[in-house]
Amino acid sequence: MWSLITLSQIALLACADLKFDSECLSPARNTCTFYTDCLEPIYHCGPNGYPLGYGQYFCQKFSIETSRFSTKGRQWLANIMLCLQRSLIPETIAAPIATTGGRTCDQLKDVALSKHAGCYVECGLCQLNPLDWWVIVSTVGIKSVISSFEGVGQAVEAASLCVGWYSLLAVFLAMVFVFVGGRAYL
Repeated sequence: MWSLITLSQIALLACADLKFDSECLSPARNTCTFYTDCLEPIYHCGPNGYPLGYGQYFCQKFSIETSRFSTKGRQWLANIMLCLQRSLIPETIAAPIATTGGRTCDQLKDVALSKHAGCYVECGLCQLNPLDWWVIVSTVGIKSVISSFEGVGQAVEAASLCVGWYSLLAVFLAMVFVFVGGRAYL
């Protein structure tokens, strides 16, 4: 829902001491600075808030583990990091208005977490091999997943999207089987 922006809100946008250069409008691949340079200076959520305590934390944690992934897993990781950051660009553009009644840190966290499962699956989570899945789970930590409602919700949503993907794959394979006269040429 769009609302009118007042002159004082425009001044906030113009005078904000933020990196509204290419970094905040187009995060670089394989970097984690978007959280510290673009979100945290706006929201001031602190070390336990989403920008530093979740986004930056897990981005860096996965960056350290890159070598444990397969080639396809490394590509997925680069894509997922970029997808998650790009999904939050609107929060940096409208965020200076947050000081005049916009999103809170809790709302930012909710918005950010709502993007996770979609990015995971869009970037190819369902096609990763089991060893890559193991690296993901061991990096996040099973305790992190099951100890919070958000973690369980993300895992369930991603799993359900993957089930949907595999269902489509099964339908496709069945159609191929039918259309080639009962002979599978895969």
